[in-house]
Amino acid sequence: MRCCFLVCLFSFALAAQGSADTQDGAFTGAYLGGQAGYLLGDGDAGTVGLHLGYSASPGAPLVLGVELELDATDRRLDGTDQRVDSLARLKLRAGGRAGDTLLYGLGGVSMLDSGLGNARGGMIGAGGEIDLGDGRSVGIELTHEHFGEIGSSGRGLNLTGLSFRAGLRF
Repeated sequence: MRCCFLVCLFSFALAAQGSADTQDGAFTGAYLGGQAGYLLGDGDAGTVGLHLGYSASPGAPLVLGVELELDATDRRLDGTDQRVDSLARLKLRAGGRAGDTLLYGLGGVSMLDSGLGNARGGMIGAGGEIDLGDGRSVGIELTHEHFGEIGSSGRGLNLTGLSFRAGLRF
């Protein structure tokens, strides 16, 4: 999995090599988008959702941002017949841009809703985004989330996810 992620990030960096200089507003401002992904491990499942965020650049090449992400899924909870129905995440992103490419790390809080109840957790991850011009972008994120007890079940959960993203800045 790490190898796949590194190959994707390397590909993003290569794509940026031939790009023209990044426009001053690239990767800054409000944005809205969608993502489709996969949660890995026992009970693998797909995800689909929306994200809304805001990024600012206090000085090139640094980009800082905050994002709210909502995902629907149908992942089975390990050892039960219950499912995770949805995930909500509030993320802080920090990274650097090179040409039309943004590479970033992220951290934040997550909430899940399942047949066993709700749970809160923390998350970390990394991602990359390519500016396609006219406010459009595509990207990829790899995240890891840890949830403590779900409802009063006595069960916790770790999720590793890979998502492909598309967005529009306005």
